[in-house]
Amino acid sequence: MKYNIDFNILSALFLSVYYVFLKVQYNSDVKSNRVFRALVLTVVFAAIMDTVTAVTISFSEMVPVWLNFLLNLIYFMIAALSSYLLPIYIRYLLDPDGKKNTYDRICGVVFCAYELLIVTDPITHLIFYFDENREYTGGPLYLVTFVIPLLYMTSSLVRMIIRRMHFTRKQFVGTVAFIFIAEIGATVQLIWFRNILLGFPSIALALIVLLFTYETPDYQKLVATTRELEESKAQLENAKNTAEEATRTVHEIMKTASWSFDLDENGEIIGVSSGPEFRYLLNGNRDMEIPDFLLWGESLHPDDRDRVNVALDRACKGLSAYNEEFRLHDKTDTYRWYRGTGELFENPDGIVQFHGVIQDIHEEKLKEKLQEEKLAALEDLERSQAALKEALKEAQQANKAKSDFLSNMSHDIRTPMNAVIGFTELAVENSEDPAAVKEYLEKIRTSGNHLLMLINDVLDMSKIESGRINIEPVKCDLTSLVYDLEKIVDSEVKTRGLNFNINMENMDESIVMCDRLRLNQILLNCVGNSVKFTPSGGYVELRVQKTGYTDPDHADFAFIIADTGIGMSKEFLEHIFEPFERERTSTISKTQGTGLGMTITKRLVEIMGGTIDVESREGEGTTYTININFEVLHEHSAVQDKEEDINEVSLDDMIEFLKGRHFLLVDDNTTNRLLAKGVFKARGMTADEAVNGEEAVKKVQESAFGEYDMILMDVQMPVMDGLTAADRIRELEDPELANLPILAMTANAFAEDRDECMAHGMNDYIAKPYKPDELIRKLYTCLKN
Repeated sequence: MKYNIDFNILSALFLSVYYVFLKVQYNSDVKSNRVFRALVLTVVFAAIMDTVTAVTISFSEMVPVWLNFLLNLIYFMIAALSSYLLPIYIRYLLDPDGKKNTYDRICGVVFCAYELLIVTDPITHLIFYFDENREYTGGPLYLVTFVIPLLYMTSSLVRMIIRRMHFTRKQFVGTVAFIFIAEIGATVQLIWFRNILLGFPSIALALIVLLFTYETPDYQKLVATTRELEESKAQLENAKNTAEEATRTVHEIMKTASWSFDLDENGEIIGVSSGPEFRYLLNGNRDMEIPDFLLWGESLHPDDRDRVNVALDRACKGLSAYNEEFRLHDKTDTYRWYRGTGELFENPDGIVQFHGVIQDIHEEKLKEKLQEEKLAALEDLERSQAALKEALKEAQQANKAKSDFLSNMSHDIRTPMNAVIGFTELAVENSEDPAAVKEYLEKIRTSGNHLLMLINDVLDMSKIESGRINIEPVKCDLTSLVYDLEKIVDSEVKTRGLNFNINMENMDESIVMCDRLRLNQILLNCVGNSVKFTPSGGYVELRVQKTGYTDPDHADFAFIIADTGIGMSKEFLEHIFEPFERERTSTISKTQGTGLGMTITKRLVEIMGGTIDVESREGEGTTYTININFEVLHEHSAVQDKEEDINEVSLDDMIEFLKGRHFLLVDDNTTNRLLAKGVFKARGMTADEAVNGEEAVKKVQESAFGEYDMILMDVQMPVMDGLTAADRIRELEDPELANLPILAMTANAFAEDRDECMAHGMNDYIAKPYKPDELIRKLYTCLKN
């Protein structure tokens, strides 16, 4: 179909001129005027888009279908908005505050539904589409594009008739005529002249009628306001003269002077003015010819000049308040103290000005300086005395802490070491008795684990005290974490004959961002204490609650560990979080512990932004309450699902996966190599050995394709260390060899050591000493990823 767009082009041009006329003639910010201008502006754009789409449809064989579709969607959306603005404009004519009623809400719902229908048309084709011949074709609901604007206009007409008492006769006749003409144009095009665009020409004609029938109430108010302003001008002039005389008197009494700047739209100074008192305050000459601002700028003390100029510039741009104290070179040829203040104003002519006051505060400053010197001397004396007392106290505490630490560490290290050495001697003496040797080895393993726990706790305390511990939030399922923790303590719970229960309350969303390792350490310390100090047949419960949201993406979680154990004394509870504190009772003395667990737990909770409380009564039990705020992830991610799948793989399945694998084991320590090869051999794996990084690089270069599945690399070695070796391997030309997985195996256990290994291209990290199961999990994870 070919459209006749002559009338539409003329109407678009007319409407553009009409809108410019409105911006000049009716430029008040009253809401009804703004809505009316918006109505005309949307009609202008709709007329333009109607003309553009008519041309593209007429020549659809030359225009890409997607572009035709996009232009028509834009046209329909703008046309819908222009028709919706009519009832809004009527609403503001009826009520300057524009309060909505049921009719307005219905119009809003219809508008939203109509826009949704338009936006989804590329999928539904309910309004229009382009057929296989690129011809514009109306959809099943095409008439809706005519019906809805007609409904808006008709309902607005009915509303005006019902509320006609709120309009003058000219207003009523003009608005009714506007709606009738607009409706007739749309109806005529719909019924008789489908190929001639008459909708917007009729609206243009209707706006002419509306313009010449009455003036808007806002314009009438503007005229009345202007007249009132003119009548008040003379009164303001008289008041101004009186105020200036009073101000001059006040300036003389208060030793102040006023000044002002005229500013452009960017806050730059374009004019300066001040009274004679300003010049007199600076140099005692009321008739001086030098410009005031230049005099002020030249008189500023060099140490104050940049600061004051920056503050004044920011204040002129409205970025901050201006209230500065500075020194000026004045009439006595000395520097005196002044205070400058000021604010932005806009005068009746629309010119932005900065008005300021300068005050002589030199005498006040001299008094302040004398008082400050007295106070400073007194404070220095008090600080010196307090510092001496504090230094003495800290020295005494440091000396006691050092003695306590050495005493506790000596005891706690010697106890398990005594067991390791003693049972090793017994195992050697009874080597022909397998049962006894097995029992001794079990004792050695238990003591070794306790010694490792002590070392780990001391390292954690060291990292916490030095501020080197890092919280690394990752996606974590709290439900999975809690049940994994249950598996860890399950063996000891059964051995002790305890009842262990987990209760997850209000945990509809349990995926959070947290440091899984540290949270597990916190809970394991508390649960472990409850399990250790609860007699057989006792009860231990771990309860997890989401106590409420602090915002849509963050919630508070409570972890409550309660037991029916032996409890703690009131005296011990006061020191439970202090290092090396342990309850001194005959029952507890049988239970091994470092005395650092609760100290580390409290510090970790506080680093994570949480709190921990402990309640306990002797003979009744203990309750630990931990509150931490976490970011809640409302949906599972692919990464999290993948991590959970790996965590759910059993150790037997991991060993089965690793059977037959061949590794390159790089370590200068023979014992370490024997230990690792022993773990491999028992589980169906093999390994070649290298004693330094240089030998490892050579073996990798000479290896056949697929010979090694992974490299296990020590870090500190002679000849070439592990970090350099990893760099050399990653630089190999053969991509298969250069990308071999590398697992760092080192006794350097700090986070920065791990980060350094990752920075040199290693895939993962395991700290010595390690347990065989830990090594198996690391190997499985590296190869799987």
